[in-house]
Formats: sequence, structure tokens, C-alpha cells
Amino acid sequence: MNAIEIRDIRRESSGGLEELSARVTSLPEDRLWFRFPARYADWVQESPEPFLAALLPIAMSKNLAVRAEGQAAPEFRSGIQHIARLYHGWDRRLRRVKIEVASGERAKADARAVGCFFTGGVDSFYTVLKNLDRERGDNRITHLIFIRGYADCPLENATLWANLTGRLEAAAADLGLELIVAETNLKTFTPAPGVAWDWFAGSQLASVGLCLTGGLRRLYIPGGDTYSTLSPWGSHPLVDPLWSTDGLEFRHDGCEAYRSEKLNRVARWPAAMKQLWVCGYDPSGLRNCGTCEKCLRTMIGLAALSADVPRELFAEPLDLERVRRLDGGNRVIRYYLRDNLNLLTQTRRTELVRAAVERALRPDPVRWLARVWQATARETDRFLFGGRIRSWALGAAGANPVRHADLRSSPWKWFLREVVKLASHRTRKAP
Repeated sequence: MNAIEIRDIRRESSGGLEELSARVTSLPEDRLWFRFPARYADWVQESPEPFLAALLPIAMSKNLAVRAEGQAAPEFRSGIQHIARLYHGWDRRLRRVKIEVASGERAKADARAVGCFFTGGVDSFYTVLKNLDRERGDNRITHLIFIRGYADCPLENATLWANLTGRLEAAAADLGLELIVAETNLKTFTPAPGVAWDWFAGSQLASVGLCLTGGLRRLYIPGGDTYSTLSPWGSHPLVDPLWSTDGLEFRHDGCEAYRSEKLNRVARWPAAMKQLWVCGYDPSGLRNCGTCEKCLRTMIGLAALSADVPRELFAEPLDLERVRRLDGGNRVIRYYLRDNLNLLTQTRRTELVRAAVERALRPDPVRWLARVWQATARETDRFLFGGRIRSWALGAAGANPVRHADLRSSPWKWFLREVVKLASHRTRKAP
């Protein structure tokens, strides 16, 4: 079969949840589902649109057409074709494929809510706080949406999910908003070997939003880039609005502000500082690890701002040696380091932190060689081993965020240490 087919789209209610699912052919998993709290059952609409959005990058990476039963709004049908052309233009590994779905008008729902995807991070807090400060009436955000099964909250980690949900519910309550916790098994379908996670970010968000067209009329997707630093990415100001339908408008938000500007706004709101969650590697959801690159970039900015940081927000204090070891040659890391350096220069505080950031940004041929080696190893693992070496390394790091930070900052050293440990363990066990 040379196509991914989306069939048997259905809604079901069970255990206090409303589920929208469809049978998917030509992929290892059989049924793709999205689940929402039962009180939002009237918002969930049977449509092929969420499944088309979710599976588009997968179909393109596998060079398979995608066909769906049912009818899609003309605006969405046109938009997804345009998105496919953008993705192919940005990454030739994503092939041009046929997208086959009937076009049809649907009765418009009386949707009034305005939503925003929310992880408790700097970008999402900034979008929400800015909206609530500036907008009035029907333009104000009313609901926050968090997705279990997306990015750094896997379905199988129930502890992380429970603790993160608690943090986000507290933040929503402080903001006077409602939190919608969605769940999906979409991550089990992605990413396909050989294609980076970058291309799945936007489509996974859009697919969840497209399930809720019965209640939402506008949905914000917080962005991490600025207009001056934009690069091809699955979530992008050129892409996100194209997921819109006749009744639901998607908006990419936040490109007008640098990360330091966003952090400055968030740091001035004590309730946000209490619940801020920037870490992708702490498996408990209780505290940011304080050792990964995401934590370090945030801690540098907070130090520059002399922000009042709750003691329990980070598990470890700012480690300047880890800051010095950050790879300033990496495009993304370099952006955050330069932004923080500008902030440190403006505020004229924490000279030791500034010196550590300058060291991380200094050109280093050894780091360049290491970066090339890592990229080559990563792509080889994807193409030849389906990512199994990476999965083994992450499993070997276990639930310790410090070990995960070491793995990502110096994978070759970490790998050698693990090999030595394994060899020593076998030697001790030998008779």
C-alpha cells in the first residue's frame, strides 16, 4: 500500500473522557486517538482535519500519500497543501505527496473560547500575560491547553503528568483561566527515522486544536524565535495560520520579543515565577533540574534581571562551569547566549556569569569537531538503527537529570564512561 489512510473516525465517551479516534493504515500503530475531559465533549467534532494535520509530516517523511474519509473545510484543505509545499521547500527529505480529502462546508458551531497552548514555559507565559494585559472582551484568552503525550510529557510517565498538571492548574487558577488537559498517542507514530523532531512540533499542536472546533474560535501557538532569527521549523509564523478552518483561527505569537524581554515580563509576575517550568529532563515534574541547557539559559537571564527566584524552582544552583561548557557554536544555543549576554551587559550585574557566557560563545575548533561528530552519529543512528542507540543512551541515563545533562553536553565522554563502567561490571562478575 502506497498511502496512509484515515478511516473509521469516531467519538466515544468513557471514564470521564471524550475520545476522538481514527484507524490509520500503513503505520505500525493501528489507531490514533485524542482524549479530552468529558466537560468539553460538545467541543469535540468528528472531522478528518486533526488526523490529516497530525500525520502530514509522517506521510511526507515516508513518501506516502495520505487519504482521509469525511470532509474538510475548504480553508483547511487549501492551507494543508500550502504547508506541505513549505515543508518540502525547507527540507527535501520531506517529499511532495498527495493529500486526498473531500472538501465540504459544515454547520458552524457557536464557538466563543480563545485558547493558548501552555506548558508553563517562558514563551507560553509571555503570550498569555501579554494577551491578558492588552486584550479586552472576546479577544482575551479564556482557556489554556496542555498536551500529555507531546514533547516532554510522555504518556507512560504518570508521576510527571500528575505533578505538571498540578503546576499548570495552579497557574491557570492564578490567571483566572481554565486548563484543558488533552491526551494523545500521536508520539508513538513519530518521529520517523531520518527526519528531525523539528517538523512534528507544529502539526502535533494543530491536531489537538482541530479536535476542539466546537468550542474554540481562536488558538494561540507561542513561538520561540524572533522575526530576526526565524528559521525553518514545524511551528512557524508562515505555517501555523494555515492550519485554520472556517471556524477556528490559529495564530503564531511572540516573534516580536527576544527571550530576555519575555523573561523580564514573566519575572515581574510572582505567580508565574512560582510555577515556571522550562526543564525537559526532570522526570518528576517537581522542580526544574538546573543543569540542562534550557534551565541554564533561564537561570542566566534571571540572574541578569536580579529576579526574586523561589528557592524550590531549580534543583541546582547556577553552575558557571556548565555555562562555560555550553556549545556556543550551535545555532539555537548561540541565540540564547547572545541574548543573555546583551541583557548582562545592559544590567551590568553578575560579571562572573557574563564571563562564563563569553567563554561559551568563544570560537572553539574542538567543539566544532565534536558538533560535527555528534550530528554524524545522530544521523547514522536514525538511518541505520532507527534511533535505537539514542534510546539506549537515554535509558542508561535513567531518571537522573544531571546524567541527562552530561549526556547531552558531552555525549562522547559520557559514552566512554558508560563503556568503562559496563566493562568493569562484567570483570567483577567474571569467576
